[in-house]
Amino acid sequence: MNEEKRDEEMEEQEMQPPQGNVQDAKKIAVIVARHGEALPADFLMSIRLLEQPAGFTMELVEVEGKAGMAAAYGQAMEASAAKYKVYIDERVRILDSHLLVRIVRLFEKHADLGVLGISGTKLLPPDGIAFHSTRRIGSLRLAGEGRTVAWGRVLGEAENVLAVDGFLMATQVDLPWREDLFHGAAFFDAAQCLEFRRQGLRSAVVAQEEPLAEFQGDSFPADEAGRRAFLAEYATEALPLVSILMPTHERPQFFKLALESALAQTYRNIEIIVSDNSEDDRTEELIKAYAADERIHYMRDAGLPAPRNWLKPLEGMRGEYFAYLFDDDLYAPEKIERMADVLSMEDGVAFVTSHRCAIDEAGNIVADPAIDPLPVEETSRIPGELAIYGLLEKQANFIGEFTTVLLPRRARETVREILQREPRTVLPDVECWMRLLEEGDLLYMVDTLSYFRRHEGQASADPAAQIEGACTWAKLLRERAARESGMKRKHLFEKAELIETVLRARGR
Repeated sequence: MNEEKRDEEMEEQEMQPPQGNVQDAKKIAVIVARHGEALPADFLMSIRLLEQPAGFTMELVEVEGKAGMAAAYGQAMEASAAKYKVYIDERVRILDSHLLVRIVRLFEKHADLGVLGISGTKLLPPDGIAFHSTRRIGSLRLAGEGRTVAWGRVLGEAENVLAVDGFLMATQVDLPWREDLFHGAAFFDAAQCLEFRRQGLRSAVVAQEEPLAEFQGDSFPADEAGRRAFLAEYATEALPLVSILMPTHERPQFFKLALESALAQTYRNIEIIVSDNSEDDRTEELIKAYAADERIHYMRDAGLPAPRNWLKPLEGMRGEYFAYLFDDDLYAPEKIERMADVLSMEDGVAFVTSHRCAIDEAGNIVADPAIDPLPVEETSRIPGELAIYGLLEKQANFIGEFTTVLLPRRARETVREILQREPRTVLPDVECWMRLLEEGDLLYMVDTLSYFRRHEGQASADPAAQIEGACTWAKLLRERAARESGMKRKHLFEKAELIETVLRARGR
């Protein structure tokens, strides 16, 4: 079709009212939300130069965009009877003149395709902002900066994503836009993809050797009201579930504080599994005040041995990530969000930990030489082998107790094996960390994200437990030394012998 004829047809077709409620399967609507008095001339030219699939007609639908993108697109959707709709930002210039042909072919081939785009993300970060994700694919030319942003390569003719970006969104099915939730220029795109997902339809990014479009504007503003609305509606669908495991035994006053710190997490998709082996009913009575909170799952088995009380919530967890929270410890509000962000966005990380503070029975921060100083000056990714040797070198758990870390689901079997081992080890956390760090790196955050409570009732304060702990460090040193050679082997054996010499001198 020559350019003059295409111009004439588009002028005739612009904003034609739909014919009843019957969709036209041979029609494409290019929908644009206008923010100024008129659409830019070069935008209109880029649309006119697009090739139309054989036998198809195309219309341009303009709507006023000042009320918000969701409202504008919803209005335009109702105004067009076209089966295929391409929602495009007025600052986008399509660079591939065959893009519409490719989009229609993909839709005709795949009935379960709900949305197609030119870029998107396979996973959303905990803050819900797609552009913060490291799991993005596709590319875009930035006109203002004179460069191309290339995210991950698209595999196949189109690759599935959780959400496409709002630069360009093509659909073959009409679903209402969530104008009840979003009134700005952000989050409407991810929300629409998740609405399609609720209907069993997938979102995908079109394959590309070169950028399919150029963007001639600034980035989309991520308004806080929109972000909160997005997470409130979609967090349980868009974010990985995190299981917080809480074994408790007759410490209701501490348990309540620990539970409140779990409920105060800024991360929006958690389950809290409480396993209570108390002989008395105080904790069970306390938990009744939280009966309306569906995030909490409470189990009571009076007299259950301590190892089984630790294991019971582990066995019942559903999360992609999990963390223990013992009944006398506390979480900082942003702990799960910060750590889940790392696990979901970083490859090759075995687990995440952070600095933790020691607190006394009243919750006051107390000095603890086992925790300070920090092992690193800034948040760092530490190679697994280096972290293992850091533990062995000082015979001190700089990584932290179970409350301190966030683990991926694949670590569950290792944790289960060590917790149920007989005879029990007095350093189950250290042995878990050493095993897991053989398979990946440690991400250490220098911010304080948990609080370890020191009080008289702890088994770790027992002198006999401390002696047994020293014996276990010697065992771990010898086991590691047996796998090494040269000076490293010699150094580890010498450290084990030093511990054993001190124990013998004390008659242990």
